[in-house]
Amino acid sequence: MFIADRILPGLMAAARPDLILCGQDMLAMNVYFALADLGLKVGQDVGVASFDNLHPIAKMLQPGLSTMARLSRRSLPCAKRNASISSMSPAHGAFDVFRRR
Repeated sequence: MFIADRILPGLMAAARPDLILCGQDMLAMNVYFALADLGLKVGQDVGVASFDNLHPIAKMLQPGLSTMARLSRRSLPCAKRNASISSMSPAHGAFDVFRRR
């Protein structure tokens, strides 16, 4: 069992996030699978993005994973403002959850 398998069901029970931002593409891949197990579709029900830019993983997933070279933790507030997303809740340091305003 991966961390996304343990964390996502509780997050989805509260209020479904609009975006799950992962620190690594491998974690994002697990998030894709965990969301599918919950009956949710990436890109339609929940967005998933990552910081790692491991091309083989990003290209294998459907829909393709939005990924970029790693940013520092200080860059997240800027990304949050640019995405017009208001609330961010840490999920055990593995990934961040964003909800629209």
